[in-house]
Amino acid sequence: MAIPGQIAGGVNAVDVVTHYRFPAQFDGSGERIALIEIEGTFVPAELEIYCTLSGLPVPKVTDV
Repeated sequence: MAIPGQIAGGVNAVDVVTHYRFPAQFDGSGERIALIEIEGTFVPAELEIYCTLSGLPVPKVTDV
């Protein structure tokens, strides 16, 4: 997805929310999602860094 003004290599959740003008009352509270890691490893510290840099709260993640 290309969002004007973004540098090559990707966008983050805040960019998408801003670009598409998602209503503020829909913040994902109470929702659950699944992350599938294929030939890789989930690194909690990386998620924490991403959330911190994006100004987002760090979600609770259950590794199964």
